[in-house]
Amino acid sequence: AWLASAAYRRSVSEGESVPNSLELSQSPLLNKAPPRADPIPSLDSSALRRRQANLVDSMSQLGCDLAIVTRAESVRWLTGAWVGPLFTPVATIDSEGVVTLVLPSRKVDSPAVADNVLSYVEKRLSTF
Repeated sequence: AWLASAAYRRSVSEGESVPNSLELSQSPLLNKAPPRADPIPSLDSSALRRRQANLVDSMSQLGCDLAIVTRAESVRWLTGAWVGPLFTPVATIDSEGVVTLVLPSRKVDSPAVADNVLSYVEKRLSTF
């Protein structure tokens, strides 16, 4: 839209005829879509398992039996699961390294590295 309006303003200010919408839509600049980053890149399960093992080591040094992870960014760091901004994932990891992931029911099939995956029935205005 910005390129079309800039071309229109330039042509009007220079006294040229205004190109029709067909000419603008055939412009190579307008047909190129910007590259999009994949919001869910493929998971490196070995890297995620190393993170989980490192967390278990840190937990044992602190004498901790269970870690509960509630921030979406931290759940993604630990399991690779991404649910988006509306709903909250939760993950736990115990002293044996067993990871349990709790996701909204519509995201239960999302790629993740966890030993157990549980779901909850999400509601847009009243979840967590």
